[in-house]
Amino acid sequence: MGITYAEAEVSNEAGMAQKVRFLVDSGAAYSVLPQEVCQALGLRPARTVELADGSIIQRDVSHCLPSTASA
Repeated sequence: MGITYAEAEVSNEAGMAQKVRFLVDSGAAYSVLPQEVCQALGLRPARTVELADGSIIQRDVSHCLPSTASA
């Protein structure tokens, strides 16, 4: 497992895309987007999850897709 950076485009279901520089943790189950990217894409929470280690933290989870827009 390790941590590195990767650049990618994500899009909402309507195809609106944003370029994002991700901090990638190879052991992570979810990706985290900056709030301004979520707002720009109009992403809304689909559900809420709690951490598996018993921590009392909740995070809203939404869905976005790898962008199919050309660079």
